[in-house]
Amino acid sequence: MRLAALVALDRRLYDTFDTPEAIRSWLRAGSPYLGGLTPVEVLRAGRPDRVEAALEALDSGVFV
Repeated sequence: MRLAALVALDRRLYDTFDTPEAIRSWLRAGSPYLGGLTPVEVLRAGRPDRVEAALEALDSGVFV
């Protein structure tokens, strides 16, 4: 995974969630948007774009 993608994702997480605990919780929770996988699993699979899309949906209220 590229460093720039990780930095952008980190910034996005802190823009979306109020606390580091909330970020950790979201990263470890299964997501219907991600087919039941956790965001961490999706990141490990090399798909930060999918995690970004899940955050975008969450931020826009389309998928919670």
